[in-house]
Amino acid sequence: MEYLWLKENKKVRYNVNYNMQKDRLIGEGLEGKVYLIKGYAVKFYKPFCTKARLNKNDALYLSNITTKRILTPNDILLNKKRKIEGYKTQYIDDLGLDNLLYLNKDNLKEELNLLKDDVILFCDNCILLDDLSVDNVSFHNGIYLTDPGSYKKVDNFDEIVTYALNMERIAEFLLSQILYVSVCNLTNDRKKYKVLKENILSGYKESMYPNLLEYLVDDIKEENLGEYIKVKTKH
Repeated sequence: MEYLWLKENKKVRYNVNYNMQKDRLIGEGLEGKVYLIKGYAVKFYKPFCTKARLNKNDALYLSNITTKRILTPNDILLNKKRKIEGYKTQYIDDLGLDNLLYLNKDNLKEELNLLKDDVILFCDNCILLDDLSVDNVSFHNGIYLTDPGSYKKVDNFDEIVTYALNMERIAEFLLSQILYVSVCNLTNDRKKYKVLKENILSGYKESMYPNLLEYLVDDIKEENLGEYIKVKTKH
């Protein structure tokens, strides 16, 4: 089938059903399948999907926002009727959770600050983060959120509301997903996650920081995230 990369104005031919064996399938969800094609992660929408997904206008809008860790589409794939069939994003090779756990303290703090910078950039552009999942993360000397499929443009929200919601969602994602799987990986004991969560939230509530992300940047004093978790899971 013939498609068009909108921003490149370049026609390409893909046959998802029969000719994609040469390209590696790197992900699949309710929205579609993702293949590694010429260095990019290319998502092809499934014909039928009950889950909301990016429309052409929102995908194009996101493609003009340059981020560092919360990835956005590079280009939009259209069919002959000029309807969106998918999009491509930067491909980040996932080195696994251990890559994050043993990233040195200074680099880890820089990663958290880069996430915060992307959140601020999204707020400046009226974009609301949604459906953040550890299933859509690549760890490659950093934390890359790789699936923008549920992000929303919200013109009716002011920047303060958007900022508050986005910071709340990124904090919940870090605390309830990234740190949860990290504790399970290190200790194989889910009960220790409850101890870690209580310790972090207790310290955060007693602090003067405006959000949990900024608190974590200052609270991590250990050599790496793995050592930080060991300290925080002690009774």
